[in-house]
Amino acid sequence: MKKTKFISAALLTMSLAAAPAFASDIKLEINGSIVQPTVAPVIENGTTLVPLRIVSQNLGSQVDWNGADRSITITKDGKEILLTVDSKKAVVAGQEKELLLAPKIINSTTMVPIRFVSENLDAYVNWDSASRTVQVSDTNDFTKPTTPTTPTQTVTTGQKNALAKANSYLSHSSFSRQGLIEQLEYEKFSTEEATYAVDNCGANWSEQAEKKAKSYLSHSAFSYSGLIEQLEYEGFTHDQAVYGVEKSGADWNEQAVKKAASYLKHSSFSRQGLIDQLEYEGFTNEQAVYGVSKNGY
Repeated sequence: MKKTKFISAALLTMSLAAAPAFASDIKLEINGSIVQPTVAPVIENGTTLVPLRIVSQNLGSQVDWNGADRSITITKDGKEILLTVDSKKAVVAGQEKELLLAPKIINSTTMVPIRFVSENLDAYVNWDSASRTVQVSDTNDFTKPTTPTTPTQTVTTGQKNALAKANSYLSHSSFSRQGLIEQLEYEKFSTEEATYAVDNCGANWSEQAEKKAKSYLSHSAFSYSGLIEQLEYEGFTHDQAVYGVEKSGADWNEQAVKKAASYLKHSSFSRQGLIDQLEYEGFTNEQAVYGVSKNGY
């Protein structure tokens, strides 16, 4: 039997233990350009944490996330760095190293010690105290950073109406940032009006991912990785999707039971065939075996 994976269309009608100091006045410059991270840099015990992806991707590296053990693999030019959320142990090019501060997830964004990651990617790090800027560069050539200017904006009637519509949607359903922009565009608002509304509606996209995850689980069964993929399909970022799934409170063994029962209701499987199908859906072998066994197979 041909295996199928479920991806549904969008339904459009519907702490950390120790509190770090968010340093919103600290700027981040990478290779001469000021970047605007979605989560502000954090200073904890003298170590600055910044969003992992914005640093690594600007330095030309690849980032892979393993939700099962909450590990991060960063690869550049054949060199591999392995980090784990909430662990001070790191592995760089096969050698174990100790971090001053463990990576953390803050507001659904993975934050890492910028100096450790940058220097192990063979980049240079500098602190410009006058402008309170963390500078990262592929070369040891740092210039005085410039602060990007934000032009003043006159709010149009279309933007006001788009904002009202966005808040109306969020009052009874959950959306990703991109999903809500697309919904407003479907309502014939311009891209500028939709973007203005979404960026000013005050939504917490991590919380929206959590709500969306719980909504899916209320009427269907998913594996951990399958639900992450579904949320990403809905337009959530990977970090937001991971946050939503981890906050959903799902029992993945029970989800495997429900998914197996759903398959058996509509089709016939051998025991091994059903286990294979559940693994294809993203369940672990242990979860798949549990799900099949609990269905009396």
